[in-house]
Amino acid sequence: MNEVGIYLRNARKARKLSLRGLSELTGISHTEISRIEKGERETPGPDTLKKLSVGLSISYEELMHGYGYI
Repeated sequence: MNEVGIYLRNARKARKLSLRGLSELTGISHTEISRIEKGERETPGPDTLKKLSVGLSISYEELMHGYGYI
């Protein structure tokens, strides 16, 4: 796992969301969310990061920075 993936997983669990629950909120497949959390997908696109930030109520800019966009 990478540091950002761990952050995303912890944010999801803090909100008591399953992978499928977050998937329903964001429109991102639960398998894709799992891959992102595990670091198997190194650089999710900005649109995906925006959806995750909204679904988890976390900073979009922080995610963009974590993945090297800014």
